[in-house]
Amino acid sequence: MYPLVLAPILLRFTARTWKDAAVWCACAAVPVVASYAVMFATDGVLGATVPLRFQLARDPEPEWCFYGKFLPPMLASKTPLLGALRTAVPLLVAVLLAASRPPDMASLLRRCAVALVTFLTLSVFFSPQWWQWLAVLLVPLAGRSRWLLAAVVALDLWTYLHFPVLFDAIATGTLGEWSSGVRVVHVLVRAVLWFAVAGAFAWREVRGEPGGVHKPGSAQN
Repeated sequence: MYPLVLAPILLRFTARTWKDAAVWCACAAVPVVASYAVMFATDGVLGATVPLRFQLARDPEPEWCFYGKFLPPMLASKTPLLGALRTAVPLLVAVLLAASRPPDMASLLRRCAVALVTFLTLSVFFSPQWWQWLAVLLVPLAGRSRWLLAAVVALDLWTYLHFPVLFDAIATGTLGEWSSGVRVVHVLVRAVLWFAVAGAFAWREVRGEPGGVHKPGSAQN
């Protein structure tokens, strides 16, 4: 789902005309269609669609996500209506962020990060691979901002602390009765880091501050 969340912002930045947008979408769709065609041919409809249906219908993991801490637990319900809501909100945020064209690459990265954090915040589970999604948006900006560099390092270490360190310690019973409290603290710190970065980025976009990363095609890029 997360490429769809970023798509409106990426299109707004790269596509100058509707024709550009159509070509951009076609280029993105061709490898997806081709790869799924192979799966349909070899594994059938069930084999090709099981991974997608599994991800869209995962059971909530309240011990690692924000529901029950920052969000009402009922919003994590597997009902179709709430599932559609959790999908619609990040897409709506992305469309709003794409209402105006990002003026430079830094603005593009910031807006994508805000949309992505919105998507991850509403997820009913947590996966360490999400850090990879965020890192490609944050690392290019971190070299020009000390606070962001510190946040990137903290997020990297905190993600590693979750998996494999805490995950294995809890699974093996090493933490004993401390497991529940440690999980809560870990989720709270992750939330502070995510929200601090997304909030700072959103504030800079609202104020229209320059990004500090050269625009594509500039002489220095």
